Amino acid sequence: MYLLKRVESSAALHGKTIAEMPADWVHGQVASHWDTASELLGHSDPATTKIYTKWIVTIHQGYDASEGWMAEFDEEADA
Repeated sequence: MYLLKRVESSAALHGKTIAEMPADWVHGQVASHWDTASELLGHSDPATTKIYTKWIVTIHQGYDASEGWMAEFDEEADA
């Protein structure tokens, strides 16, 4: 959650949400907060923190698809 909040804050500084930012930007932001997150989480192995960064990027990439599905479901419900 720390990494997610940091990336959300960084995107907000640009007047955007994470979903509006390119995936490579999101990955870069996560990487920039990597050491702090590892330390805060008490990870002795950087591979553990890497699991979380993959999760955040995966969530980001799936966001557009889920938004499209929700819009489609909303249209069907209104019909």
